[in-house]
Amino acid sequence: MLNIVFVHRLFLSECCNCMVCFSWSYGILLWEIFSYGSNPYPSVNVEDLLQLLTQGHRMEQPFHATDDM
Repeated sequence: MLNIVFVHRLFLSECCNCMVCFSWSYGILLWEIFSYGSNPYPSVNVEDLLQLLTQGHRMEQPFHATDDM
């Protein structure tokens, strides 16, 4: 969780559009809820996460989040 908070702050500091940042934060929150508190991006180093996100990497859909949602 601490790693994601750090990356979130880093992402906010480099983000020029606040709506993009808020959307990303909301998406992370929903992912954590539907994965019952799992760690987002568990296999990614914090140093690599921002670059991965800017390249368009997206997490897999949590098991409990259906396509209808």
